[in-house]
Amino acid sequence: MAIKHAVGGKVLQVIITLLGAGFILQAVISLTLGQIGERGTAAVTHIRRELGERNETTPNRYTFILAYTFQTPDGRTITDSTRRIGGPLYVKATGRQTVPVRYLKAFPMVNTLEENARPSWGKAASLAVGALLIFAANRPRRKVKIIGTEAPDKTMPASAALPAAGGVASGTIGYSAKIDHPAFACYINNANRWSLLFAVILAAAAVAGFYVYGETSREMANPEALYIGLGIGGMFLAIAAWQIIGRHRSKTWDGVVVDKKIERKRSRRSDEDDWRTSYTVVIRSDGGETHIIGGEDDDTLYNYYRIGDRVRHHKGLNSFEKYDKSQDTVIFCNACASLNDIRDDRCFRCKCPLLK
Repeated sequence: MAIKHAVGGKVLQVIITLLGAGFILQAVISLTLGQIGERGTAAVTHIRRELGERNETTPNRYTFILAYTFQTPDGRTITDSTRRIGGPLYVKATGRQTVPVRYLKAFPMVNTLEENARPSWGKAASLAVGALLIFAANRPRRKVKIIGTEAPDKTMPASAALPAAGGVASGTIGYSAKIDHPAFACYINNANRWSLLFAVILAAAAVAGFYVYGETSREMANPEALYIGLGIGGMFLAIAAWQIIGRHRSKTWDGVVVDKKIERKRSRRSDEDDWRTSYTVVIRSDGGETHIIGGEDDDTLYNYYRIGDRVRHHKGLNSFEKYDKSQDTVIFCNACASLNDIRDDRCFRCKCPLLK
């Protein structure tokens, strides 16, 4: 069902956003400790070599787990550990070795070795990858642009439909046969190609970023960092594949608009008293499935549809064609969803035929 797909998309968006925020937070905390963190001296309590030789181009490189403890001026004892990359020879902990550390005075459990708190290419890569993940998950959607007609009147009643007064209606009744035009198949193919290309670019950036991070950071080395980059890159490719498969598996179906809602919601993106208006249109397919469309602080779709309107969803496209367009002066492109004058024959943006 569309509702399930929408929820699944939101969950995936949240997961990717949190993952990106995690990379940014890790780098920011380390850099913050290097700038404003209290400096202390920790005693090395344990050194242990982890597994065998690392699988790197440079031979005789090993991963060591280094445990340490230090005391704060107020008497608290903090114990932590970190990883280091080094040669095959290492000294066992005697309790007399010390390392400089940085920690937050108010929360000393947040700490790191001083050498890890310095700016590095690895932290720059972590910030870049985190920002890339957040952008990919929350990239702004293209806003509807109205061409050849006046914008909808924001004061019009909820039951009113587009268009604005004075428009010239030239739509028809019935579903258009223009959906079989080759331009729609070309649009879907181009959308699939762009989805894959965008995913490949993001995947390549993630792999390259984590490889650089592994080569320059003391906190994580290759191949672990590279494996994480490959995992994130694979996730981007999987999302693109999921989108392409979804377009291929979608079907043409008919339905009816059964409800329209206006809800006032408090925004979670700001600490201020910021309220948003959510406009939703509920469509029920003839097969009984419920689909929800709409927007936030944008009533264009809300005013375009009336309760009782018959609509058709076309295979591979993410929009709906109204059955009765005889009273409309504007029309949504069924390919790119841009709003056009009903008198036009092709979409001003993607040049696909308008189904009128």
